[in-house]
Amino acid sequence: MRLLLMMTIGFLAVAIVAAAATVEYKYENGKCDGSSAGWWSVTTVTDGVPTHITGRDCSGKLYDKNLPRRVVAADPIDGFSATFTGSCGITTWRIVIVRDAAENPVWMGGQTCDAAYWVIDNFDDPAPGDDDGLH
Repeated sequence: MRLLLMMTIGFLAVAIVAAAATVEYKYENGKCDGSSAGWWSVTTVTDGVPTHITGRDCSGKLYDKNLPRRVVAADPIDGFSATFTGSCGITTWRIVIVRDAAENPVWMGGQTCDAAYWVIDNFDDPAPGDDDGLH
């Protein structure tokens, strides 16, 4: 019985560590034209998909957004250089982030750890009363 309990605890520990290993924080920054301040962003990536982004654009506007993805049938980033890549075991995930002139993210696309294609094109600011900050 004790051996079974120890094995169960060991498997749970490995599962928790494996689940936590799927979250990565990707940092980007750069200069802004005509300003001494630059832009920056931190993108949270889970299993090869951005799930959250926070940062400051060139106009000084701070943003903090959950990212709702849509699964699509075809590779939306074919021909683009990846902004971020990573691996999930033997699989590679890829992300492209497109920004506007103020370096605010306006579109993302990529491929997940399970080889599914996705896009994120809803970057609306939260509306009053939205539970999850998306509308």
